[in-house]
Amino acid sequence: MNVEKLREIISLYRSYFEKRGIAKKEFSNLQYQYYIVGDDLLAQCHWMLGKMEEFTNQGQSGLEKAFRWLGFIQGCLASQQCFTIKQLREQSRS
Repeated sequence: MNVEKLREIISLYRSYFEKRGIAKKEFSNLQYQYYIVGDDLLAQCHWMLGKMEEFTNQGQSGLEKAFRWLGFIQGCLASQQCFTIKQLREQSRS
């Protein structure tokens, strides 16, 4: 996957969250100690998209981090039944 494709996926997921009224929410360190599900989990993912965009401008190390975060977000989207595994796989293909 290249940077342009990553940015396309970020845009796709941002649109998904916005259409569903899911806010952006950065978790505190304390919140990471608890199980987070549903809209709270998706709000964290929505917030992460903005940081991922920043990472895409930071060279190879930033891209590696953005790709790790993408995997996390896609796992959350699958676990919350937002997309099927097949849909997520197709979204990531160039």
